[in-house]
Formats: sequence, C-alpha cells, structure tokens
Amino acid sequence: MSSFSTSLSSRTSSSSPFLSNHSSLINSDPSRRSLSFPQGINLDDLCVRSKRKLVQSSVAVGDGFGFCTILRLFLMRLPLVLGAVITKSSSPEFKGGPLSIPSQEAEDKLVIESNGGKEHSTVSITVVGASGDLAKKKIFPALFALYYEGCLPEHFTIYGYARSKMTDAELRDMVSKTLTCRIDKRENCGEKMEEFLKRCFYHTGQYDSQEHFVALDKKLKEHEGGRLSNRLFYLSIPPNIFVDAVKCASSSASSASGWTRVIVEKPFGRDSKTSSALTKSLKQYLEEDQIFRIDHYLGKELVENLSVLRFSNLIFEPLWSRQYIQNVQFIFSEDFGTEGRGGYFDHYGIIRDIMQNHLLQILALFAMETPVSLDAEDIRNEKVKVLRSMRPIQLEDVVIGQYKSTTKGGVTYPGYTDDKTVPKDSLTPTFAAAALFIDNARWDGVPFLMKAGKALHTRSAEIRVQFRHVPGNLYNRNSGGTNLDRTTNELVIRVQPDEGIYLKINNKVPGLGMRLDQSHLNLLYSARENCGEKMEEFLKRCFYHTGQYDSQEHFVALDKKLKEHEGGRLSNRLFYLSIPPNIFVDAVKCASSSASSSSGWTRVIVEKPFGRDSKTSAALTKSLKQYLEEDQIFRIDHYLGKELVENLSVLRFSNLIFEPLWSRQYIQNVQFIFSEDFGTEGRGGYFDHYGIIRDIMQNHLLQILALFAMETPVSLDAEDIRNEKVKVLRSMRPIQLEDVVIGQYKSTTKGGVTYPGYTDDKTVPKDSLTPTFAAAALFIDNARWDGVPFLMKAGKALHTRSAEIRVQFRHVPGNLYNRNSGGTNLDRTTNELVIRVQPDEGIYLKINNKVPGLGMRLDQSHLNLLYSARYSKEIPDAYERLLLDAIEGERRPGRTTTTQRVIL
Repeated sequence: MSSFSTSLSSRTSSSSPFLSNHSSLINSDPSRRSLSFPQGINLDDLCVRSKRKLVQSSVAVGDGFGFCTILRLFLMRLPLVLGAVITKSSSPEFKGGPLSIPSQEAEDKLVIESNGGKEHSTVSITVVGASGDLAKKKIFPALFALYYEGCLPEHFTIYGYARSKMTDAELRDMVSKTLTCRIDKRENCGEKMEEFLKRCFYHTGQYDSQEHFVALDKKLKEHEGGRLSNRLFYLSIPPNIFVDAVKCASSSASSASGWTRVIVEKPFGRDSKTSSALTKSLKQYLEEDQIFRIDHYLGKELVENLSVLRFSNLIFEPLWSRQYIQNVQFIFSEDFGTEGRGGYFDHYGIIRDIMQNHLLQILALFAMETPVSLDAEDIRNEKVKVLRSMRPIQLEDVVIGQYKSTTKGGVTYPGYTDDKTVPKDSLTPTFAAAALFIDNARWDGVPFLMKAGKALHTRSAEIRVQFRHVPGNLYNRNSGGTNLDRTTNELVIRVQPDEGIYLKINNKVPGLGMRLDQSHLNLLYSARENCGEKMEEFLKRCFYHTGQYDSQEHFVALDKKLKEHEGGRLSNRLFYLSIPPNIFVDAVKCASSSASSSSGWTRVIVEKPFGRDSKTSAALTKSLKQYLEEDQIFRIDHYLGKELVENLSVLRFSNLIFEPLWSRQYIQNVQFIFSEDFGTEGRGGYFDHYGIIRDIMQNHLLQILALFAMETPVSLDAEDIRNEKVKVLRSMRPIQLEDVVIGQYKSTTKGGVTYPGYTDDKTVPKDSLTPTFAAAALFIDNARWDGVPFLMKAGKALHTRSAEIRVQFRHVPGNLYNRNSGGTNLDRTTNELVIRVQPDEGIYLKINNKVPGLGMRLDQSHLNLLYSARYSKEIPDAYERLLLDAIEGERRPGRTTTTQRVIL
C-alpha cells in the first residue's frame, strides 16, 4: 500500500488509540507512489453517511460476469438481491426468490412470457454513451457473453448511442477489440463473434436532443420489423446528464407495444439530497419499476458467495459476532492512477466512488441479520437496519491521502495532480482508510475497517475476517516461539484477482518437535527427500544378537556386546518389546537383571495390546513392576504418534473458530474410520487372538475418540490430558447389541484375480468367528455430547487403505438456500471437517458455496478453494516420536501414559 508523506505520518501519530493499535491500516512501507495528506479538508465534504432509503440489494458474478448477470436478469425481468440492482420488483410471479435461476428451458419460457406471451418479439438494447470506456470494456463484452451462452432472445438488436461521430463499421471494429470468449472455450467463438457484431449498430446524437432520439426510434423500428418490441437503455454516461437522456428516451424512443427499462449505475448523486433529487427527476418520465439502479461491484462472484457462505453453512453463523470476531477489513486497491480519466474521479474521490458505494454495500451484506427470505425487500430491510445502526464517523478514525509522483526502476510515475484532467490544486483523496462501528447487539465494539486507494502496490479486493485470540491458549508457551495472539484465525474472501475463499488456522508443523505454524485450509502434506547417505551411516550402527526371550544367559551375552560399543561411556539403554504380550514379563525380567545399565537409565517400551481386558491388563502391569519402576515403563499406542492425531488437539485448542462448534449443538455425528486394503496374509495368529475390535477399535480409535471429545485440560502435561480422557471414557454409555455390526471378509474374485478369505489363511483356524470388520455407535452421556453418535468403523481387506476423522455438522435450520440450490439437497450436503490421518495426511473443511457462473447453483467444496501444498518435508512416522519420547524420558501429551485404562 502506498506510504504517506511526512505530513500524513504526523497526522496519524496523533490519531486515535484504535488506529495506533491497527498499524496495518496506516502502514508506511516504501511504495511506488507516496501519498500526501490534503490540508483544509472538511470531513463532511468527504464522508457522507447514507440516510436515504435503499430499495434493494444484491450480487451477481465475477469480474467479467457482473454485467452479464445484471443484463440477463433485466431482460428476463427477474429482480436481483443483495445489492446489484436497487429497485422494487413488479413481477409477483417471481416471489420465490431472485437467486433462484431457472433452467435454460424455463428461462426461454420466461423471456417469451415477459414479451407478452408472443414468440415473435424482439429486444432492442441501446447503450447510451457507447464510445466511453465503460461501454467498451464492460457492457459490450457482457452482452456478447450473454449471446454466446444463448441467454439473449432470438430477435435482438444492439445500438450504440453517443455524441462521437462513428459508423456502424467503426463501432464494430471498436467493440471487437474487447470481446473475448471468456465464459467457455468453444471452437466456434469466431463465428459467434461475427454474428454478434452484425447485430450491433450505431447512431450519433446529443443526449438532450428529442430530434436525435426520434431518429434513433425510427432506426429501432426498422430492425424490430413490426414485432412486439421491448427496449432497454443502459446509461453509460455521467450522472449529471441522466435526466436529459431519460427525458428524451422516454418521450421519443420508448416502446409502443412492450416494456421500456432504463439502467442507471452508481453514483446516484453526491449525497442524500442530490440522490433524492435525481430519483424525483427520473420519476417524472419513468415508473419506479422501469428504473434499475445498479452497483456493478455487487455482481462480483465472491460477493454473491458471501451470503451463501454465511447462510448455507452452519459452521460460520455461531462465529459471526463480536464474541469471536476481532475486526473485519474491506480492502480495495488499484495499481494504477487516474491516467487521463481524472475528470469524473476528481468530482467524487475515493470515498464516494468506492467506499460509500461498493464497500458500504458489502459491509451491510456482511453484517446483516438473517433475512426472512431471499426476496429483495427482505434483504433490503436487513441491510438498512445495519446502515441505521452505524455510528457517525469520527475524524480520528479516518486517514486520507493523495498519491504523488515517484520514480522507480528508471520509470517516473506521475502524481495525481500531474494528470492533465485533474486541477493542480485538487485536494480530492485518492486513498482513504476508516474505522466504522455498528452499534447493535451483534457487532458492538467490533471495528469494520475500510481501506481503498488508487496507485497502490497491487490490484486487489478482499474481505478479511480476523478472529479473536484463544483465551488461555494452552499452546502459547509451547509454540516454539510463535506468538499465537498475533496468529489468530482469519477467514479471507478474495473478490479479485484470483477469486477464492480460504481459512487460516494454527497447526503443528510436521516433525518431531512441537512447533506451530499458520496455514490455509486445506492442508496437504507431501514430498520426500533423498536420504541415501544418512541411511548408510545408520545401517553401520545396526547389529544383531541371537537369543531366547526368557534366557538370562543370552541377555548376559547381549550386555557384554553393548558394553563393547559403549566404550566405557555413561550408558543409557532402551528396550523396545516388539514381541507378543504373553512374553513381555519374561523379556523384562531378563533384561532388567542381566542387561540393564549400571551407570545411566534403563527404559522399556511396551506397545498395545495391554492384555485382553481390565483384569489381564492390571495383572500385566503388576508383573512388570516386579522388575521395573513406573517411570521406566513406557506404554504406547503408536497410532497416537500419527501427525494428524497430534494435530487434533492443536487444531481444537489453538484455534478460536473450532471450540464454539465442538458440541452437540452443532455436530451431528463424528466418525472414526480405519480401513486396510489387505487381509492377514499369513499373519493371522496374532490377529485371530484379538480381532478387529481389540486390535483397532479398543486401542487406536478409542484413544482418538477420547482425545477428540475431552474437555480443555488444565495444561498440556500428560497427566492432565490423561485425566480429561478418562472422564470421557467414564461417561460412555455401555454399548448395546443393536448398535454394533461385525463381519468377516470372504474370498472373492475380481479382474481375474482371486483374493482369499480370512479363514483361507493357513494361520487362521477354519472355524474362526473372529471379526475382521466392526462398526459401532458409541454415546457419551455428558453435557457436551449427549445424543451425538460417535461412529467407529474398522476393517481389513476393504476397498481402500485410509484412516480419518470426519466431523459432520448439523444442517442449517431454516436454510434460505434450500429451495434455491439448483436441485442440491443442502440437508445432505452439511458442513464436514475431515482430519485425514493416512494416507496423504491433511485437514480440510467442506463448505457449501455458489458455483461460478450466471445462475445460482450451489456446490460443496473444500476450503481453501485454491489448493497449494505447504510443507515439502516428509512427515515422521509415529514410531519416531514414540522412540524419541522414551529416549528423552518425556511422557508427551496423549502419547505415553503412566497407567492404561481399558474399556470393553
């Protein structure tokens, strides 16, 4: 963003505490152009608080689509909502909601009906001010896009009308330079362009000349050929000549048999008084339902998606208030100046041109309460409530500036007043930043920050929702230097360029330590490194010793070999018992008495399962403690060392956006899924003794469930986390038979290949009834989770190998978009948070969003909508963490414990 000159910097240094606390608002980084602060400016001349009664509000589509959508709906006589068109609807048959865009067949029918029910009708579109930039760059390309997509009626004519002398051929040549096939890449684009240009004509005339409009009327009738005629006038001219052009068009060139409509684009005057006067003057010649007032910026794709994002996704509404949101920023920046077009801009300035129109409309749309319906009037009413609740702007909450000339890379960029179309003494601001406040129950105290400017570093427009920090953040002192109060969650809706929606979250950086980072959802980890040299070094340190697990003699021999390698140094020894549980005690007895360290520590890792039930688990612990102290025993479940399982607690406790949603009020069910795409394959001896329930569900999945569902622990100490997990397990309802399904995989043939069944494995008894698949619904009877089913599914020899946690949220009550979703059942496409443990570890959030295009069709996508991989390093295996814990003597949260509770 352009920096301010010395005078502006001194101005901001004495401004309000609010501005000083939001340094990004008045950042003075080096820039292409500096901004000077105009002296003697009366704030009342710059900031106009809208008090007029806004009539409608809406949205349409992306950069090239905004005009397309607006024009398309004018021709169909459908009202727009949320801001693009500001008018009252005169079509009662469309009360079902303006965002419900019908199918093509229905649209054709609507066009015919709007033409009086006669198929042989025509639409004549006159672009008044056809020689101007707006017409060339936006209106004609939008009309071509509609024609290209088959959205215009069979019979139509386009006339350009302006004071410049021009022929039909010259108009077509001018227009052809701006036409692109941006909606679809069809091979017949060139043909379509030629056909479109043949329908474009030009008429020279003055905007206040009845005679010239009579001549235009005569030409229009020639092209209409006696058909029922409908006429649309797009006023691409300065507002001060709107009334003259409307007067002449209405009296001399309006349709005698069909409808006549006029589009007038913002600004609608300089203030409430002139806006009212303009409306009064226009209504001398037109009825209200003939006037379409538009703000094209509300036709941007992501602006339209704003209401869909909020009102069709349960996950956002609970967060949409002062309780969780710290501030909201509406940012608009252009990387070019006026460049010879300063006449219009100097009359209005950045505040009236951008902030009072585009940004204020978006703010109202963002902050409004849920409307009764998607009808234009209902949305208008909610937006007006926001505007009426806005606090008058204070001088100390505003910063303005004007870009100056600067030289960079040998190129000199002119300042604002260097533009020949701008008065040399102009004090019109080209940059403005303001803090606005809405004094109502939802937004009291939340600053809404508007920033808009020309000739800045980048071209961008976005909404940034910055959430508050997590109170009492458990990870603030464990974040590896990251200040989590400064890395709060942020929802970014990027309107242009590269339209997208993404959510910033705090997460754990892949690796053996506990270092936090801020990333975008979705989060995918991938890539590997070449480690050949390291591997060779590692293998040189690996040795083997043959021995029986219950032989003191063999462990004595092992002790001798270890001492040779230790070379008289202080020795620490770690024994990992990768053996069946029934011989744990024998191995520990021999290692403890014959091969323990005489100078350092000795530790033993024992991995699940710890017995078949509570009784055998307690007996195993008692036997081990005959030979070891408690702090020498490390009981592990390796699954809790998985990167994304570790990230689960970070995700929840270091991100403000998740905790409010983490309860029965918003979560419909939670699924813990484990599947392997292979069977026992000759290793059925161990598995048949335990089965899928004890091997996977009772250990891995139950541990993850307890970690997911627990309350916030006092600290990240292992004992505090263990205590909260035990509370979850103790609150679990005994499993009912009707809530469990079990099965066993059978032999099958696929693609000519036969896959053996479970009992076909030679290591499995032929009459085995051990389940290889199980699904169960578990319930936690406490205040947070009462009634929420926790669904566990685990199995071998299934279609895919995967492990994930799926949090399915409830549907949006009274969803405004259920009847406007283009056939999508939004009760079935609820929000979902997915934590994928393996393979392709990742975190993503499913949201409902609008499909880009001219209609209103909803889809379900992942946040963020633009994908990029963040981390290039390989994720450590779970066992790496667990071994490191034992070597360092650390009992890290959720991974190793001093006691093990087994629930059947």
